[in-house]
Amino acid sequence: MVVLCYHSIHPTLPFASASPDRFRSHLEWLGETCDVVPLADVPRLAREGKKGRPVVALTFDDGYRDNATYALPLLQEAGLTATFFLTVGLIEGNPDVVGRFARLRGASSEDVAGITWSEAAELLAAGHDVGSHTLGHRVLGRLGRDDAREELARSREALEERLGLPVTLLAYPFGKPGAHFTAATQELARGAGYTLATAAVSRGVRASDSPFAVPRFFASGDGVDAIAAKVRGSWDWLGLWQEHAPGWLVRRLSPEDYRDPDELEG
Repeated sequence: MVVLCYHSIHPTLPFASASPDRFRSHLEWLGETCDVVPLADVPRLAREGKKGRPVVALTFDDGYRDNATYALPLLQEAGLTATFFLTVGLIEGNPDVVGRFARLRGASSEDVAGITWSEAAELLAAGHDVGSHTLGHRVLGRLGRDDAREELARSREALEERLGLPVTLLAYPFGKPGAHFTAATQELARGAGYTLATAAVSRGVRASDSPFAVPRFFASGDGVDAIAAKVRGSWDWLGLWQEHAPGWLVRRLSPEDYRDPDELEG
């Protein structure tokens, strides 16, 4: 059982996880080969040890405008659903948050423009789920308790107020256990009303995994063969390394999605 994490779907942006054509090929393979399920069902299905076709959940982080303009139509075409983790500050155009994303992605503010509230509502209307990616995409594990709680609680409250539905799913920014979120972060997430949170650990989901540290594979520039290898477990060794290697080494050698924006600014 595997959770895949995309960010941007765009034909030209250099930080896109996939072009629209490549994403369509992913969805075609997933639809033909796998059972694509809601993220919220993953912990239960992992415990039950579901047999048969591979089980996959699709997720998107950050909340870029192209999630609505490119990813949504392709998901509808394929008849598949995903969970979109939205950064509230990006949706609202907070200049500090937009600037952080621009530095992180090495792009312009226009390139990292966020989805609008009306587009987020369209995702829900189309049968997708929405979760929180915090207020400002800050590294929760480095924040004081009060600041981390504010990132978690206020983002959930804003999403629920604007979208009119309970929000119980969370993606930790960057997502490396022990570096970007900690055991204390997980308890704060639970206290803020979340029931599931995702990590950036490149392996499949086990029955023993905490629902507050569900591992995910980044889908960054992958062809169908790479997606298939991740789904079938051929890359699980990478997740084991990530879980046990020193944090500084993981940040140096891992994809840019792991990199702390404060390091980029320095």
